[in-house]
Amino acid sequence: MEQNFSTTNLKRIWDLRTRRGDHRLLDLYPSVKQAYLDRRDARRELRRASRLPLLPGAKESLAEAADAATQRADSARDDALASTSESLIATVESGTFSWGLHETKTVNGRRTFGLAATSETFFAEQVLQRAIAEVTPNRPSSRQSVISNVARVLDTNVPKLVIRTDFDRFYESVDHALLVRALGPASLSPTFRGLISALLQETQKLLGASRGLPTGVGLSAKLAEFFLADFDRAMSSTQRTLYYGRYVDDVVAVLGETEHGELNASLEKARIAELAGQYGLRLSASKTLTTRTDHSWHLPQFDLLGYKIKGEPKIVVGLTDLRQSEIKRRIDLAFDAWAASNPNSHGNRRLFLDRLRYITGNFRLANNKRNAFIGMYFSNPHLNDDALLQNLDQHLNSRLSAAGLPADVYAVAARLTFTEGFKGRRLHRFTSQQLVRVRRAWNA
Repeated sequence: MEQNFSTTNLKRIWDLRTRRGDHRLLDLYPSVKQAYLDRRDARRELRRASRLPLLPGAKESLAEAADAATQRADSARDDALASTSESLIATVESGTFSWGLHETKTVNGRRTFGLAATSETFFAEQVLQRAIAEVTPNRPSSRQSVISNVARVLDTNVPKLVIRTDFDRFYESVDHALLVRALGPASLSPTFRGLISALLQETQKLLGASRGLPTGVGLSAKLAEFFLADFDRAMSSTQRTLYYGRYVDDVVAVLGETEHGELNASLEKARIAELAGQYGLRLSASKTLTTRTDHSWHLPQFDLLGYKIKGEPKIVVGLTDLRQSEIKRRIDLAFDAWAASNPNSHGNRRLFLDRLRYITGNFRLANNKRNAFIGMYFSNPHLNDDALLQNLDQHLNSRLSAAGLPADVYAVAARLTFTEGFKGRRLHRFTSQQLVRVRRAWNA
């Protein structure tokens, strides 16, 4: 994508977001939103009419109305984007553009931030995010790719030292001067560099220091990935490194040994800490851990990104105790909500079963066009611990047995299992409204 705020670029972003099922940006344009609603209603009326006997010409008339509504919606969108493009270009060129950075709330002791809710800041951030992603040397690793690669490299007949760590208060520690220096060779236009500088200046005013990226702002994540690109490259190219991976601020390195215990774990941790220090970062002492594995695959268990990995003797991938406890907590809360409801209500029965379907199965995220699925399998695809699935099923069955469910509800609930949800990849359909009601049991 070209580094400018032309109407064409803004339309590409609009189309990309809407194809993904994200229509939140319509709230920035009330007139466009109304035009889209009119188009939706016209199309619904046409579909309804196609199933009914109508007078000659009636369906053609409705089709013409739907086409006209579509044209009005497209015209309203194009006019709005052209206006935003002109306004954005004018404010950036005149130096009056502002990100409107502000504090939103504090979560677990960490301050979170947001940008001004305007169409200009929305598209400025989107275009800049894409530009930074394009000049970042390496594509950021996903959580699942890190787990897959770690499990693969551990499943080899070589002694290894595994080091896991993360950066202490990562976002708050990014030094602005070091970030600007890292951005120096990047192919970013002066305009985009100025926008990054403006964000850092607004951040400095809020934080009172020339370090830190605003948590909760999407642009921060892109800048953080770029900032760590050289660190990742240095870690990957280190001698003895069989695999290095990072997901956000969680780091894992698997080092090969010629014989078991050859490498000094303390020295290797110190080496990584020294490298992190060159970027103004510190490792979390309490989360910097080491694990060894020898030729016989006797790998002591360790936790990584929500998974528990161990060797007995094959590599077994399960879920951490914390994630298992959270799943069981949701089961318990679903039954508690059922016990507090009217069992004769058809709606309550459906809601209870939907909660069990949600916990045990899989579903596609509502309003998502990328086939993004989550659930027991899709959120944990590398799980191969049958005993874990059986343990979760036992917990579910114990609650089912003691719940005193109506026979028809019990018959459906008894067929919902974690084993089938994972191995059979059982899919369920939920609307956005259904998901809100389902989650209410454990979000209260």
